[in-house]
Amino acid sequence: KIVNYESIRKISKWVHRFERLSCMWTVDRDRNAYLIKLGGGGTPDDVGRLPYAVLILNGQLVVFNLVRGGVGDDIGGLHVVEKVHELVLPNRLELSREEVKQLLWEALNENAYARPFADGGTVANPNTTARGNVLSFNVEFN
Repeated sequence: KIVNYESIRKISKWVHRFERLSCMWTVDRDRNAYLIKLGGGGTPDDVGRLPYAVLILNGQLVVFNLVRGGVGDDIGGLHVVEKVHELVLPNRLELSREEVKQLLWEALNENAYARPFADGGTVANPNTTARGNVLSFNVEFN
């Protein structure tokens, strides 16, 4: 309920209009943490229109831009680099910035391996066991 266009727009005025959440997400129920990719956004001057993502941590909303880079393919293997831009934390989490960054690294790492549509997986019934051929993974915080 806290992830909607209006709530994200209060944090970043460049977020694109979205009606429903992406099917690209990762959850850690033990830590009450949810990563949701929202899609394109950015400023009018951004050539690539940076995509948005959110991390919901204990009901607090962390907003950032996320761009995936790297080389390779699923057959030969992927070297994945996730680039996090404009990481905006609520005041209550600011003192925990390094812990939030570590949690983001873990969530993005899990997301890099996930293949929800492999072997007949769908939005309604994702494949939660299929794993991608990721050879290396890194997150850069810009």
